[in-house]
Amino acid sequence: MQTRFYAHPENTEHLPNYLLNGTNSKKSADDSWFFYHRIAFIATAMSRDLQKEWAAVPTMIDSLLAAVTLIVPPLSLKSPPSPQDFQRAEEALKTFFNVFCHFLNEVKAIDEVHAVKACRVLRDVICSTSPDEPVVQSAIHAIAVPCLPMVLSVLCVDPNSTCLETEEDVENVEYTSMVFTEALLGHTERRLDLMHKLTEQGAPISQTSEICDLLGPYFQALAKLCTESKHARRYCRLRNCWWI
Repeated sequence: MQTRFYAHPENTEHLPNYLLNGTNSKKSADDSWFFYHRIAFIATAMSRDLQKEWAAVPTMIDSLLAAVTLIVPPLSLKSPPSPQDFQRAEEALKTFFNVFCHFLNEVKAIDEVHAVKACRVLRDVICSTSPDEPVVQSAIHAIAVPCLPMVLSVLCVDPNSTCLETEEDVENVEYTSMVFTEALLGHTERRLDLMHKLTEQGAPISQTSEICDLLGPYFQALAKLCTESKHARRYCRLRNCWWI
């Protein structure tokens, strides 16, 4: 099945359009859009060539994050997300990670405009109280990929703020909001607490090892953020974290 799928280029050539156009369909809540994302996740997990191909497509961020925009403002305020919306968003975020996790340098798909868009969508997922833990985990994994820059003008401003700086002011702005930093620390702390609790209860090593493996990108995301922001570094030092 795998060989047959990759043997026909049209299978992967048209898939990004299906991921994007689901938002324009009257049947966007149908299973079909979810399964397109599921196929994309599996296809990108199994093919390094497909990862390279999609990372070179300038509009790939739009295709991958179309489903995720439905679970964060402003779209989530107009139409409350359904459980299937969250499942679809999780698949989209896992595909995002698959595509970009191996690239250490810049890629065509993440130019300045799309870096801002990706950081804004991922920030809103991580800071939101609506998504369940698997969706947030996938968003943290996505923002931790090395080729996605930490855009401080997005990540270190209040997500609820409607104030926009002019181009003349941007260079002189100190991005000091720690809303995103606190959300990231909070999610990391909860996962560590869970692992600690399971260890005390004598849970199988396989279970705690899985949580430990999935925690890596949490610390990678924190490291990236602290590298770029002196305010985040100071906040993490001063915050009372038992694990620091």
